[in-house]
Amino acid sequence: MFSFLLRRILSSLVVLFFVVSLTFLLARLQKGGPFDREKEPPPHVKEALEKKYRLNGNVFEQLGAYLERLLLHGDP
Repeated sequence: MFSFLLRRILSSLVVLFFVVSLTFLLARLQKGGPFDREKEPPPHVKEALEKKYRLNGNVFEQLGAYLERLLLHGDP
């Protein structure tokens, strides 16, 4: 019984990882960005915002940062 529960929990974690990753990647593939509806900020402000929200790396770095925040802090 214990091995069944362990397998079920591990498979659930794998599925959850793929669902979270797929959702993140689909959201990142959308046109536009989080600051596009606003008036265009000065370059140094936009750079600071991207650094604060970790949007200045490539998609895989952003996914890693997202998973880190989600798993370690519970903050998506």
